[in-house]
Amino acid sequence: MFRDMRIKFLVILLSAIAVVSCKKEANTSEADQVKEEQSQKRDQITRKDIEDLSYSDYVLSSEADKLIMDWQKFQEFNSQIDFLKQAEFSFFRNDKKIMTTLLDEMKSTIPEQINTNTIQSRIIVVETTALKLYDVLNLNNVEKNIKLTAIKEILASVSYLNLQINKKLELDANNIKRPSNSD
Repeated sequence: MFRDMRIKFLVILLSAIAVVSCKKEANTSEADQVKEEQSQKRDQITRKDIEDLSYSDYVLSSEADKLIMDWQKFQEFNSQIDFLKQAEFSFFRNDKKIMTTLLDEMKSTIPEQINTNTIQSRIIVVETTALKLYDVLNLNNVEKNIKLTAIKEILASVSYLNLQINKKLELDANNIKRPSNSD
């Protein structure tokens, strides 16, 4: 009888320990989940974060706008940059092949009037910063400030491409034909 009571006591004691430790694990896991959610919110990049980035944002002149109106791949890429400015990262997080294909097609369809080495170089810089942003956004352990730096770099590279297009068209507009020296 004493032995039966001991066994019952041990069973009850072990059951109590199991219940307490399970509850402790549940509380710990809930606390960890709350901390993780708070960390994700803190590390989440918002539209305001992107608006607060400091870089020179050059827009295309009206003449440049008219010229690139038919440059479809450039228009598509600029649309993705506009989404990026709204903190919508899907283009830069999805299939890398889609992004690289768009950039390759953009490079291969540059309008004749602006197809110069400087414009091609700027497009390569845009491509490089886009690939870097893709890599940074698709890693889980990257800090928010590094992600913001990569976003700033691509926005600046697109802005400098716009500036270069504007400069090219301005130089072409100011190109005065000189009389030939056939004396």
